[in-house]
Amino acid sequence: MKARGSNRAFEHGFRTPHKKFAGPQGEKPGRQFYYLRLMQVAIRHDYYTNHECPDFTIFPTRYSHELMKSLGLVFKDEGTGFSIFFDARRSDILIEYLKRQEWPPGSKHCWTRLSFVLSLKNSYFLNFTDVPIAINPVNQNFYFTNQAARGRTANGDILLNPGEEHELLDVVPVQLGVVVTDHIKEVEVQSVPQTEEGSRDAVICRPRCVPVSLLEKGNAASITCKEAIHCKGPHEKKDPAKSLVLCRCTDKIYLDFSPLPEDKYTVRRIPYPSTSEIAPDEEPVLYTESYPVPFCFVSLFFTSPTGEKPKLFPVQDLFGPEPKIESITYELKFERRATYWNYFVVPPAGESIENLKIEGEPGIFFNGPCSVVLPNQTKAYRFVSKKPLPFMEQSTFRFRLCGELSTTTQNTILVKNLPVASAEQVLQDELAACLSLDGSINPGSKGDCRKLKSQTCRCVCGDMPINKCLKLIKRICADPRSPECRQLRSACSRIYSDTFVYV
Repeated sequence: MKARGSNRAFEHGFRTPHKKFAGPQGEKPGRQFYYLRLMQVAIRHDYYTNHECPDFTIFPTRYSHELMKSLGLVFKDEGTGFSIFFDARRSDILIEYLKRQEWPPGSKHCWTRLSFVLSLKNSYFLNFTDVPIAINPVNQNFYFTNQAARGRTANGDILLNPGEEHELLDVVPVQLGVVVTDHIKEVEVQSVPQTEEGSRDAVICRPRCVPVSLLEKGNAASITCKEAIHCKGPHEKKDPAKSLVLCRCTDKIYLDFSPLPEDKYTVRRIPYPSTSEIAPDEEPVLYTESYPVPFCFVSLFFTSPTGEKPKLFPVQDLFGPEPKIESITYELKFERRATYWNYFVVPPAGESIENLKIEGEPGIFFNGPCSVVLPNQTKAYRFVSKKPLPFMEQSTFRFRLCGELSTTTQNTILVKNLPVASAEQVLQDELAACLSLDGSINPGSKGDCRKLKSQTCRCVCGDMPINKCLKLIKRICADPRSPECRQLRSACSRIYSDTFVYV
């Protein structure tokens, strides 16, 4: 069993004390363990021929590592997923521990969970996977939990991300600075149970204004909301009967996540009572260690935290007369990316090609050819598929290139098997593809350039005339990092891939 990272100490206290389990009284020391699978996550991807995804290294978080160790649970990275095993002869210890974690008291709700980080070991995963192309795992991670699991696969596994849902959360550092205005009284951080239960309890709460007397004694970042309760905001009424507390306010509140376990949290900006018409600003975030660089965060609850859909969890009827454990397999499924395939056909030096066309697959057609000039000033003919085609580990597509070289008048097969789009290439979004095509068209070119331009710029330009649209987006995207250009880019989800063919 392997815990993540070594850059900070174990950071979380358990809800109730616990000890490593001991064997039944009177049992001989040489007893056998009977380990059964408690939970399994099978990672699937339809890019791969066998649908098994080998692209992740999986780690339990530090808190989960300690909890599993204390309960005698065993973690195993299985290459295309992972499993947690329990000693069937000690299942009562797990059950009793979970019962002690009831929260809120008397609710028969149990929020105890194990969390795991999936770190990519395939640098091309983002290319062939249907996720936002601009995602940066350093800043954003996918979050999956069996609390959202629904339905079953054909072999009976439970879908961890039904409908291939992918919740993308911003990753926060150990020290998070939150910008606030005069209307904000405090900033609090709530964990998943508090958010779900609607509790006002918070795992972190820091005030915007703090007493000067406390500032003189210590660090402002450690002052709690309770300690600053008498500090009034600029819009609050002052009680003349009470002495005025001298306070100092800030426009940025720093939150220290280091005492908390890696997990999903909600950051809430709480307004002053006098500005109650302003709703608290809530933002779900993910706190996790930065190395190895995480890509997915998976939380697995032992039992249904609120009692709903209990059969989707391994520990069932926890607070009933006969709790039981049933092994559960979850499927975490990723879909392959489909892109518009660009073929750049490069003829022999000094030659041209007539009647060029791509054929071979029924129902798949290409716009083109359009004569273009490559960045190295080489002449080429460009084709673009009329519909997106999916990446596959072993592609089933078979295309051939036909045409007439200038040295012959006979139409012939120039390339019997065109190479398929590779997941290792650099991909372009529609805005980049539109601008690159416009800047590369050979002056005086004949053929389907207009049709190609219309297809490539369709989303970006809409019903606007192409030439007018191109002038507009060149002006908007003179600075590619400007908010206007980013908004234009994010509004179009089509992705293009380039393949070069030398005749």
